[in-house]
Amino acid sequence: MIQILETIDRRNIESAVLGSMVLMDSSEAAEFAAGELDGREFMLPGHRAIFRAVCSMTQRGIPVDAITLADELIRVGDFEQAGGLTGLTEIVEAVPNAAHVRYYVCQLQAIHQRDGLLLMSERMKRLAEDPTCDPSQTINAILSDLETIRAGNVRQSELITAGEALEAFDRRNNDPAAVIPTGISELDRQLFGGLRGGQLVVIGGRPGLGKSALMSQIVFNASKNYRPGLIVSLEMESGEIAGRGLKTIQRQRFAELPVLFSECGEFSKLVSLIRLAKRRHGIQLAAVDYLQLIDSPIGKNELRSSQIGAMSKALKRLAMELQIPILLGSQLNRESEKRGRPSLADLRESGAIEQDADIVVLLSGDAETDERELIVAKHRGGPCGIVRTTFDRPKFWFNDSVEPWTGSL
Repeated sequence: MIQILETIDRRNIESAVLGSMVLMDSSEAAEFAAGELDGREFMLPGHRAIFRAVCSMTQRGIPVDAITLADELIRVGDFEQAGGLTGLTEIVEAVPNAAHVRYYVCQLQAIHQRDGLLLMSERMKRLAEDPTCDPSQTINAILSDLETIRAGNVRQSELITAGEALEAFDRRNNDPAAVIPTGISELDRQLFGGLRGGQLVVIGGRPGLGKSALMSQIVFNASKNYRPGLIVSLEMESGEIAGRGLKTIQRQRFAELPVLFSECGEFSKLVSLIRLAKRRHGIQLAAVDYLQLIDSPIGKNELRSSQIGAMSKALKRLAMELQIPILLGSQLNRESEKRGRPSLADLRESGAIEQDADIVVLLSGDAETDERELIVAKHRGGPCGIVRTTFDRPKFWFNDSVEPWTGSL
């Protein structure tokens, strides 16, 4: 019988993964490990018990640290199996920094795959030596085992049937709760009612046209209808955004809105922040203002266009993961001011922005007047067009125009 890899290194790696998940302020590490592993990778029963407890706490939005984890293990009756205080101390001291979680998770996955190969090789040898086994069936069994090992932690629940896809389509298009109106009736009509979960919605404009105001207005409008939202502004402080909101929303009512604010500018922290807001506060949409001001996680030697592309792609994936629309502000090139109307090509450092976005709305108009055009330049699965609005500059608020646009792009 071939013995599964059970070494001091494996025990240390298991402890390091769990330690990364338990360290204070490591919610991102816990969520990452919970998404990559399913628990079978842990050899020690105590480690599996701790992993189950941390995943359960993360799903329920409970902050994870040594004390809360001990309480959870006691609650479910696994405290002694996890090694008691000694076991918890061991994993907490196993890793100095939760930022190393990706390395340790990859190491543990590799060990788990090697275990699978060892078990498979033993089974293959046994079947090959059995004269009663059909060789073709043996080969099929081996191929099935290899596919299972290669798939890693892909679960059956991640495979969606045609019927389930159809149900998702019906919910997306027929359930009013799945649609978040922007509050601008002509724009909502253009977007078949409003915004939907999983969409990356780019709002592009030159300075002074009201890009930030439009994004905040959509979040405020949703929150007034009990749809919690998050505004991440790298251009204005939260107090300035609140001051603008008070120009159209009564003070007491504004204070009660389910809206969160942040001024986080580092991309990886920004992503963790949106996940945290979704998990703990149930936000239904988020606005990030704006893309070109975000500090990129990519190396300084990379082209800025590559950095922008990586971030827009990651935000699209995040919108799909959390099933919320993410509004993403973007600057337009100066050249757009020289033409009558901007186009997708005017998105600064754009290539990937245009590709990743489900909806692109470009603002057009004269900053010295109140007339604005909201150009729906991209609408995945729907028509493009132009929505005429008026921008109340003293109140930073967009209103429907009395003369809606009837032409086409």
